[in-house]
Amino acid sequence: MRLAGDIVSVLDAPNAGQSELVVSSPPEWPAALDEHKSRNVAKMADQLAANPQPMHFYNALREVRDVVRRHPELYLVNEGANTLDVGRDVIDMEVPRRRLDWGTWGIMGIGMGYAIGAAAPMGQPVLTVQGDSAFGFSGMEVETLCRYRPPVAVLILNNGGVYRGDDVDPAGPDPAPTVLARTPITNGLSRRSAGVGHHVRTRRCSASTAMRCSPNSGTRPTGSTRCGPRT
Repeated sequence: MRLAGDIVSVLDAPNAGQSELVVSSPPEWPAALDEHKSRNVAKMADQLAANPQPMHFYNALREVRDVVRRHPELYLVNEGANTLDVGRDVIDMEVPRRRLDWGTWGIMGIGMGYAIGAAAPMGQPVLTVQGDSAFGFSGMEVETLCRYRPPVAVLILNNGGVYRGDDVDPAGPDPAPTVLARTPITNGLSRRSAGVGHHVRTRRCSASTAMRCSPNSGTRPTGSTRCGPRT
């Protein structure tokens, strides 16, 4: 719908008509939404409390959530498929404009650039949490981080591919296009660039690595966390 006219009349006319418009919903609908919400909250609580081996996305990101709660001043760069989807549900932000992800654009490969861009102007601490596929688009920026040493820590959740990471190519013996290497090498990139790298296998170690990502750590770590397929 297009409205032509000066801004005052264009806005006054719809506002005047609002009094004639009654918006209501069946009482059963909000009750059904509340019930559905309660089931989801309980399900997420179970997933966050679980301690499977290898880790899954929920209990790995729980440790990141706890670090962000202790350090609300952190900028959080979040990128990936599962890593972004689950991260938005699990990690709450207390300070506005501190979560940097792809928003409505639907692109991957911007996480490392976002991290450098967020840290460079004012030197504020940045925690970058990425999936292994998302990291692969611009992972060599780790060398840039190690060279200039901005306050950026990188945590990669490695499940061996996009989404589940265990797909099979139906056309032949080759890996499916969504499958990546099972053996994580991302932590080695940082060490080979005179940085610090960790390969995290357990939730307890994940908490330790996340603490090293705190703004007072004095290091620039890259941590690779092994995760199983998301079910």
